[in-house]
Amino acid sequence: MSKNMDRHVQLIVVGGGTAGMAAAIAGARLGLDTLVLEIDNDIGGVPVQSLMGSFANLFVNLDGKPLVGSIPLEILRRMVDTGELIYDDLQQAVHGKIGQPFTIPFQPETYLHVIKQMAQEAGVRILCNTHVVAVHKTGERVDEAVCKRGHATFVCTADMWIDATGDASFAFIAGAPCKAQEDSSFGQLMRIGGVNIQRYLDWLDTARPWEPDPEFITWLSHYTDLTIEQLYASRLWRKLVDPIYYGHAPMLSPDDITFTPRKLSYLHERWQAEGLIYTAEMCWLRRPLMKAVTQGDFSMDRSIPGGGRITFNNDGFAYGAWGEGVALCNVAQPYQLDACQPAQWEIAQKQATKYNQEAFLFFKNYVPGFEDAFLLDIAPRAVSRFPRMICGIKSVRPEQVNGTPTNIPDAVYLFGGGNAFKPGFGIPYGMLVPKNLTNVLAAGKCASGARYCRSQVSCMSMGVAAGAAARLALKLQCDVRELPVSVLQNLLKQELGVLL
Repeated sequence: MSKNMDRHVQLIVVGGGTAGMAAAIAGARLGLDTLVLEIDNDIGGVPVQSLMGSFANLFVNLDGKPLVGSIPLEILRRMVDTGELIYDDLQQAVHGKIGQPFTIPFQPETYLHVIKQMAQEAGVRILCNTHVVAVHKTGERVDEAVCKRGHATFVCTADMWIDATGDASFAFIAGAPCKAQEDSSFGQLMRIGGVNIQRYLDWLDTARPWEPDPEFITWLSHYTDLTIEQLYASRLWRKLVDPIYYGHAPMLSPDDITFTPRKLSYLHERWQAEGLIYTAEMCWLRRPLMKAVTQGDFSMDRSIPGGGRITFNNDGFAYGAWGEGVALCNVAQPYQLDACQPAQWEIAQKQATKYNQEAFLFFKNYVPGFEDAFLLDIAPRAVSRFPRMICGIKSVRPEQVNGTPTNIPDAVYLFGGGNAFKPGFGIPYGMLVPKNLTNVLAAGKCASGARYCRSQVSCMSMGVAAGAAARLALKLQCDVRELPVSVLQNLLKQELGVLL
């Protein structure tokens, strides 16, 4: 084993993804000597590794009230300033050209450029291809981590640590209690070129997929060997039965989750004003799906070698913001695999790539507008939606983020809620804090209860809060579990521009 790194580091962030880079930039801007350890060959996380080039628009609520400032808003502003987004300025990106957009699309490459630039300006050091394999502690305090990088093994030491791995792997090996997510699934996107979205929209006008289709539902019942009642109760199939689903558009109420002529008009309007469709759901393609499956050219759900299953993700495809004629497709969804086991993750990766190739041929051969399409690229990695979380000193539950917001005195950022019409919900500091470690915080999907607020904007906001908490804990020389949250809130607002 080699010697320690060349100098002591105040803060180490394990994971250079969405939450990790925000945490590192926040910590460095507050004066901490900061190092990021990233297991992949580059930083960026979900937006880069899986090509998820869009922010759920949680920057404002439906009334236009700002919810998110600080580093996440700066990242968006800098991306707009590159000229690579479809929006002319920050105000237009947040509020849209036709009113508040449901999502804000961006180029993954642009996002990567911006966060690298911000990290460099803040003085953040980054080590990629670096895997933490062991942790040494004194009591409940983490002193050092044993790392591997290629064939080299070395030790990193730090005063504070932030787990932004996405699967709580650092906190887990450090002995923090964690909770595995039994129903996690994976996602891996691809980009398709040569698509004629106007032809697709014209087809939607004539196909009228919002109208009941009893023949399809009878066929689906036979295909799945489920009763119609079981189809309606199934998480996997219920979006294919009547009334047809559509939640990826501004919703007027909690029950406004079906495809209607009003929402089709929204698609047309946004396409004309912004050159964007987000998202065209797979369930609208019931007839093409039935035809392709019947002819043996596509599979909606099947078992995969080595365990688990794979199906199509209903999110389908988006169009217009990633280049002329380019569709961003979120189709392949492996599930019933353990995201915390590298061997099963590899299975998910291989099977998702294969399924994406099959989905491309389905689009090309059966979906109007894709006749002249060609496959541009497939994301280099499948990512798990919610693998494993820490057991924090506090958590959030679905009824909280989806229900009527209540006063959260220890909130460290605002989350827009599970639906676009919600006014916003305060996320408590305690969800970032493992129960039995004194100098470790978590941010992103691995935070306590984060599966219910795991959007990219939310993960970035968690990272900012974690970076600030690390700085304050060092300044006060206190256990992260005993941090005075009111002081942290002032630091977040005054020094980092967080909205609370």
